[in-house]
Amino acid sequence: MPLARLHLHLDGEAARRRDFMAKMIAEVLSALNVEAIIERLGSYDTIAASHVFGTCRMGAKAGDSVVDRNCRSHRWRNLFIVDASVFPSSGGGEAPSLTIEALGLRAADFVADSLARREL
Repeated sequence: MPLARLHLHLDGEAARRRDFMAKMIAEVLSALNVEAIIERLGSYDTIAASHVFGTCRMGAKAGDSVVDRNCRSHRWRNLFIVDASVFPSSGGGEAPSLTIEALGLRAADFVADSLARREL
């Protein structure tokens, strides 16, 4: 079973992007005459803001994934996992809320159809 590898640190490029973003935010707030206090993020803040993905990976086979395309557990047929843990990994950026919602709707449709056919 593949395991997630978590790297909870900022490399040089990521730190430069974070610092650039903080500078741009400060400039926007200044132009709006907003008093802003900007603090440098420490390593704890970087880790605390990380989103973990891939702990219950989605895939076609039980040998390399936890759930199928309908978020149904390969092992326990009445267990459905519908959150970011079913993603193979994180693409970075913002949390993929709409994708998670779409997965939830697909799983709900599958459950409703399965119940109607008395398969659950």
